[in-house]
Order: sequence, then structure tokens, then C-alpha cells
Amino acid sequence: ANGFRVVTAPSYQTLFRMLQHRRFDYFPRSVLEIWDEAARYAGQGLVVDRCLLIQYPAAVYFFVREDDEDLAERLETGLQRALEDGSYQALFLKHYGAALQQARLSERRRIVLENPLLPPGTRITPALHPEN
Repeated sequence: ANGFRVVTAPSYQTLFRMLQHRRFDYFPRSVLEIWDEAARYAGQGLVVDRCLLIQYPAAVYFFVREDDEDLAERLETGLQRALEDGSYQALFLKHYGAALQQARLSERRRIVLENPLLPPGTRITPALHPEN
């Protein structure tokens, strides 16, 4: 999709070794995980690019038992309220604000990709950080 050739691997750790051995040129990571991974794989000749931002829409799903409609409704209502009153963003920034600041997203060249795997009509909440 999006004109990129995708390389797969049998495991997450294998992807880092494949990048190190030049099996591909880059390994896009979430801004929420890149800094921990960079520290974990430090000294292996890998660096975090400081110029590009690849934006790829994705969804997060909560699965409940099919017969537990009450729980599904409570989850949906609670998440909607948290989004509306700002408490979701506050919690999100409490946990991920430092990573977002470190990434300096507003200084990067943004490449926006399409996600052909998202079902039609999927609602994507806009990015929950000040630099979107």
C-alpha cells in the first residue's frame, strides 16, 4: 500500500537485526515507542531519524464478550466522555507527553499515508497532542 514494498519477519526482534544488516532502509516505529526502543538497541548502529514523520491512521479496538452489551456500552460511553472532557488527553499526555516533546513533531516533514486495512466509516480521533 502507498507504493512501499513491505518486508516482514517472523518476530519483532528480527526486524532490528534485518535493518542492521540492510535488508531494508527504515523501520517505521510509533512515536510512543521509538525512544525506549532506541535506548534498548543503542550501540547497534541504528539511529532515530530526526527529519521525517510518517503518519499512518490506525484504530484501537476493545473486544468484549458478544453477550456483554452492557460492558461494551459503558466502555464506549466512558471513552467518549473522557475525550469530550479532556481527561483522556490529560492521561495520554501524562504517559506519552515526554516522548511527543522529544520527537519535535512540528519540526519534521510529514508524510501522510492511507491505511487500506481500516474498514470504511472507521472514526479516527485526531492526534491528541499539541503538535498535530
